[in-house]
Amino acid sequence: MKLDKEDIKQIRGVVKEEITVAKKEIIATLTREINDLAEINRVVISEVSKIAELEKRIIRIEHKIGIAG
Repeated sequence: MKLDKEDIKQIRGVVKEEITVAKKEIIATLTREINDLAEINRVVISEVSKIAELEKRIIRIEHKIGIAG
């Protein structure tokens, strides 16, 4: 069975539609993953900031009680 121009046109349309759907799904997945990573980064930065502040407080306490090196 030989395909005519109309058959090829329909096939191209179906393939193009499938590609568009797949592209949207990929973009949605990547967007969710990027947002999740951004949230993780915010939490990590927040925790690192807390550690730095605690370190400063410990150093001040060490100086106050005379055990600083």
